[in-house]
Amino acid sequence: GNCQATTDYNCYQQVKQSYAGNLRNGWLKNGVYHPALQNVIVINEPELKLGSINQPILWSRAIISAIDGMLDAEREANVSGLLINFSVPFSFGVCNLCTQPTEPF
Repeated sequence: GNCQATTDYNCYQQVKQSYAGNLRNGWLKNGVYHPALQNVIVINEPELKLGSINQPILWSRAIISAIDGMLDAEREANVSGLLINFSVPFSFGVCNLCTQPTEPF
């Protein structure tokens, strides 16, 4: 499901389930990542895909909870060896609230 609409930007469960499927269905061999895998994009351009660019607290929650789900999926799959890098690429859009948050996390 859409973590923006259904779980208030908490992407943990949705991403954990999806990532666990990737791990089961070819990303791992004997508990080790396939050597061709070095990086995976967690969420591409979250500030554009997850509502308004000027809601950094919300899309930050989505990013952090998604990574948490991915880490737990790795842990439950007993991944060993070199782990792959997680990446969150941002656009060149300007977030006016990103330099001075208006409320605490």
